[in-house]
Amino acid sequence: MSAGRAILLSVVVAMAALAATEKYVIVYVRQSSDDGVHLWIPVPLSLARTALQFVPPDAARIDDPEMAVYLPLARSLARELEDVRDAALIEVNNGDNKVSIVKSGEHLIVDVLTQDEKVHISVPVRVLREVLESWGGETLRVETALSSLRGVSGEVVHVLSRDAEVKIAVW
Repeated sequence: MSAGRAILLSVVVAMAALAATEKYVIVYVRQSSDDGVHLWIPVPLSLARTALQFVPPDAARIDDPEMAVYLPLARSLARELEDVRDAALIEVNNGDNKVSIVKSGEHLIVDVLTQDEKVHISVPVRVLREVLESWGGETLRVETALSSLRGVSGEVVHVLSRDAEVKIAVW
């Protein structure tokens, strides 16, 4: 094998190994209509973090002035949730609307059911704690939230309505 082929083969093997170990955020969108959108977009986390370097600073953060008031309590609750055994934390049943928040294993699971949609969110409590601890008063940097996804595997968000379905997963 020539040196050129060996180098090319090494590059291909290295890229395949990187792709196999890389975390991906997968966004799936399907609209119900015949001419509706149907997207399946896998985005490597490293690419998303790199792309954030080229985003205007005000678009690379989430500003919420009211969050500063609730942040100490939210951080404390997130830390405590890590030690709480599995339990239903909140259940609301208001006729056609149902909301439940459950601690199951290492996850905080939020389910919302209305006449028009069904929402399921499953987030590791560790990720919730990391995001809240890195939230700087009124501002959360999107890069920080992306970095917290490194230990997540599986479906994080699933929204199903009459008109569309949206899923976000990390693999």
